[in-house]
This record gives sequence, C-alpha cells and structure tokens, in this order.
Amino acid sequence: MSDFLAPRTCLRESVPEIFHAADLLDRAVGAHLAGDRTGAARLISDADMPEVREWVESLWGSTSRGVHRVREAENSPPTLDKGDRDPRRAATPEQEGTLIERDGHRCRFCGIPVVRKGIRKAACRSRVVRGRGHVDR
Repeated sequence: MSDFLAPRTCLRESVPEIFHAADLLDRAVGAHLAGDRTGAARLISDADMPEVREWVESLWGSTSRGVHRVREAENSPPTLDKGDRDPRRAATPEQEGTLIERDGHRCRFCGIPVVRKGIRKAACRSRVVRGRGHVDR
C-alpha cells in the first residue's frame, strides 16, 4: 500500500498507442494544410483508438480506483467548501498560450502528447470521430 501512495509523475503509465495516435494526428494536420481533407479525415479516424480512449476514461471521475488517491500531506491547506473555491476550472486562453509556449503540446509531468480542446471539438464537429461524447464511445 505504501507504494500506491508514493509520489508519481503521472496518474497512470501511458499506453504506447498514445504516441502512435499523436503521430497520426500530426500527419492529419499536414494533410489538412496541404488541402487533403479526405486524407486528414482518415488519419484522424485512425487515431481514434479504443486503447487510448480506455486509458483516458480510466483517469476520469472520483471512482477511478488505482488512479486517484488521498494521503495526508504535512502543512497542507484545509479543503475549501465548494462555494469558497475559485469557479474558474480551466486555464484562460492567455494562460493556455503561456503553457503551450513553455511545454509545447506535451504534459508537463509525464511528457505524453496532448491535443487542445478546440482541436478535439473541431474533430468531433467534422463527424470524423465516432459518438457524441466519451460515454457513447
């Protein structure tokens, strides 16, 4: 149990398909910029891998045992009531730009490639990616 509570650099070890999907998405950008919409759509669809989806979905929610853990941290501040918490839950566009400039499109902690929310939404709007949300997939 003590190993489970040890500090870590990532919530879960990544799956190799994440890096393959990132390569496919990078190639999709190139195809799109070259005017090859069909090729871009195929590459985006190919990047929609069940292994990546399962990995991501295993991280979401408070019931993800084996991922979320609570341990006592010396001198930590008290937990705030929800009403007292900052309502902003995401970075502002300016903060996102600073983060991308600093880290590129990679997780600061574990280095996996990340795709900006606007790009993910655009892919879903193009109906290239299956389903309407993570539950449908």
